[in-house]
Amino acid sequence: MEEIKEDLCASIVGYVKKYFKDKTLQEKILILVKRREKKLLARPLIARFGYELAEGKNWKEIVLPGMLLEIENISTYQSNVAFDGKYGVASDEIEKINQTVASFLTRDLIQSIIDTKISKKYGHEIALEFSNLINEIDICNYIGQFNEVNKLNARKFDFKISLPDYLKIYLSVKLLYGGIWIKNCLLTGLLFAQKDIDHTTKEILEKFGIYCGTPYTIINDISDYCIVNTERGFKISIHDQFKDLWNGRITMPLYYVLSSCSKASKDDKIFLRNCLAEKNKKTVRNMRKVLKILIKSGSLDYCYSVMNFLRRKAKEEIKKLPQSRERDYLLLLNSAIRTNKFVAELRKHGMKLIELDSETLSFLQNFEKNVIKMRG
Repeated sequence: MEEIKEDLCASIVGYVKKYFKDKTLQEKILILVKRREKKLLARPLIARFGYELAEGKNWKEIVLPGMLLEIENISTYQSNVAFDGKYGVASDEIEKINQTVASFLTRDLIQSIIDTKISKKYGHEIALEFSNLINEIDICNYIGQFNEVNKLNARKFDFKISLPDYLKIYLSVKLLYGGIWIKNCLLTGLLFAQKDIDHTTKEILEKFGIYCGTPYTIINDISDYCIVNTERGFKISIHDQFKDLWNGRITMPLYYVLSSCSKASKDDKIFLRNCLAEKNKKTVRNMRKVLKILIKSGSLDYCYSVMNFLRRKAKEEIKKLPQSRERDYLLLLNSAIRTNKFVAELRKHGMKLIELDSETLSFLQNFEKNVIKMRG
């Protein structure tokens, strides 16, 4: 689908300009579209894998639905930047409001295109089912944000919470952000192939999507603690790194290091709590100290190993399908979680896979009962 990358971006820009005439509004909506221009193929590509696994014959049939998945992704980014301040887009309260409004309007744009283009081409039934898949992504993103603000907020967080109870909250948020996304991209491909798919294949792809997508969001939280080096090809601002800590988000690396599970010293825990309270300012020196604590305490090793357990579950699921090019591409997608440049950089600092404790293993082995069925 590399050949349609420019057309995809141009189509999104064209739809935005067609539906929204105000140029200032267009500019606010398109900021993140332009920033993500080189990454616009991820969701359409996953949808294409689902389409071809269902024996769809003309991959161009998935281009419009794939574009709408990418617009939905832009919408979630818009709401998230207002929420966490990343990408330097929502630097003040007015810009946060602008991006929140942009998120609502972008979502409305998707529904308008479904009601006109998709419904006319594929019929009302497929349009409705596709709309439901988009709606689930949307709702899960908002519930994830709500749970993150209310259940993983340092000002409200009870650090005496047990490890299983924490994992239930944290992993359900990661499932809502990532697992539902990949699952629904694959289901979009199945839907537009318009073929009868046996229940077993659909269930395998649903489970793969959940077990593959959830680790991607865990890796995002781990990567937040990578000190970027622009000389090694990092194009992300240092401003965006360590945001979870200074925003007071108790993601798994922070929970583990501050809990009774870790080997962190009392002084190290006090230092991290002062960062959470913004008593310690966000400087490169303090960031280096945070990373050193997370490595020394075993926190990043633990999180990396939890991620890898779920990634291996995804691999087990997809290997239940007969060998095919599409299945092998999904295996590569799943393997890529461990090979991004942030992970490579952290491994240079000493992050490694470890054997998980029995309590964590027991929880993860019952992931479907403990997390998937609890996500609502």
